[in-house]
Amino acid sequence: VLFDLNNDDVADIVVQKSNDTVWLAKNGEQPSVYKLSPVNSFVTYVNEPINCISFYGDVIYISVQTSDSTALVYRWTGFVLEEVFSMSETDSEITNMHQFNNKLFLGCKNGNLYSYDERSLSFVKSFGFQFMKLYSDNSLLYVVLRNAKKVFIYDGSNFSEVQV
Repeated sequence: VLFDLNNDDVADIVVQKSNDTVWLAKNGEQPSVYKLSPVNSFVTYVNEPINCISFYGDVIYISVQTSDSTALVYRWTGFVLEEVFSMSETDSEITNMHQFNNKLFLGCKNGNLYSYDERSLSFVKSFGFQFMKLYSDNSLLYVVLRNAKKVFIYDGSNFSEVQV
């Protein structure tokens, strides 16, 4: 066994593309983040249950669940977990994150999409549905929503829709 979760739930798993390192976030009694390669190692504890993790540049960002469903995002500096930003808007809790076009895109529980560029948080679009998945192939951002029968594709300026 390479890694024992002790029956805890995996919150998210991502690959750091610059060095092919796999990172895992788990919930349970003590939410925490681990690096799984080249040697499995504990990185940090997180005070709240983890929703998702993503890389922006070479820094891992961690979105957590809050008691009032508002957004709270941390980043791992290599030494400490620091708060990057929070939002007080109802149901702004971030459930999906993905890097695209030199920005970190954030999908909220309330269906709003934001972008973050290390200086500011910007509203992009409201979809009216919760996010299932954000994904990028480095040329486009794909937005998959829960209970929607279409995929939204963003080129950095405009959205188009594809029926599924």
